[in-house]
Amino acid sequence: MIACVIAIGLVDGCPLPPPGYVKPWQAPIVDLVRPIQIEVMRPFRWVQRALLVTQRWALFQVAERDRYRLELHGRSGGSWSLMFRAGDPEHTAYGSLLLDERVRGAWNPTDRAMRQYGVFSEWFLGHVLAEHPEIDAARLWFERIEIEDGEARSTGKFVMPIVRERGAKPGGRRSGQRSRRQDVHQGGRREQRGEQRGEQCGQQRGEQRGEKRAVERGVERGVERGVERGVERGVERAVERGDQRAVERGDQPGVPRSDHRDVQRGGL
Repeated sequence: MIACVIAIGLVDGCPLPPPGYVKPWQAPIVDLVRPIQIEVMRPFRWVQRALLVTQRWALFQVAERDRYRLELHGRSGGSWSLMFRAGDPEHTAYGSLLLDERVRGAWNPTDRAMRQYGVFSEWFLGHVLAEHPEIDAARLWFERIEIEDGEARSTGKFVMPIVRERGAKPGGRRSGQRSRRQDVHQGGRREQRGEQRGEQCGQQRGEQRGEKRAVERGVERGVERGVERGVERGVERAVERGDQRAVERGDQPGVPRSDHRDVQRGGL
């Protein structure tokens, strides 16, 4: 029994990356192992639901080898110049602001941008343009780096760029990407539309179900009343027909025929 529990725990705890985090070189292994893991664990899924065990922990977790560092550039005369780069003592403009613990949480990424990154970048780039009238555009992006022997090594790859030009309205398109504020705004509209559609669909379905139930109940009540009335009418008609036959035979209406025979025999 103990060996079985240990084996199940090993299968369930197989360190597979979650969907959306699978790297290209991991895909063949994950595509092979994950279906097997799902099928093996299928008979035991009720344990998680019954005991409310849904959280998992990663033991001996270490940082990813691929990391990112923030860079700030300003454009003047058509050329970009580096103003800030994380971990670079030669380019420290706005370092006290960007590296503050409360501010760093708005832009410091994992393997994807933080949710507040779009809104923060709009404000910060506008702040940079206001303090530097000599530049006509400001840019934020992340350089992909690799940590080797405690040192950062550049890969020459840059991701998540956001550019703001002087005079441009906040929230517009930047470097082929929409700002986070627009996405959130549109997401809120879609959510409202979804709620409205859900309410309408729910109301329509409720009305339909209510009508069906009303019709079913009406039919049932009508059938019951019809049966009751039919029985009553049948009894009444049967009594009337019995009395008519008794009169035709010379018997007293409402008295059983056997009683008439007894009266006739006693009279004789």
